[in-house]
Amino acid sequence: MNTIPRELLLVFGSVQRVMRAEKAARDAGLEVDAAPAPRSVSSQCGVVLEARLADAAALKEVLGAIDLEPQSGFRRRGETWVPS
Repeated sequence: MNTIPRELLLVFGSVQRVMRAEKAARDAGLEVDAAPAPRSVSSQCGVVLEARLADAAALKEVLGAIDLEPQSGFRRRGETWVPS
C-alpha cells in the first residue's frame, strides 16, 4: 500500500536510474517510492520516483551527491500534473 502523498514526481528515463535514486533517498532517511508513471507525465520507462514536496530540497541534495539528476519533475495541481 502506498503511503506517500503523490505531490512530487521525478522522471529519470530508465528503471535503473529510478531504483538508484530510490535507494539513495531511502538511505538518507527520505520517504520515497518508485511508482508507475502516469501517462501524462512520462511514457518513456513507465516508472517515476514519487516524494513529498516538503522533501524536495533534501532530495535534490541526495541526488546531487550521487551525480544523478532527474530528466524532469512534476507537481500535483488538483487532478493534474504540472512541470516543476
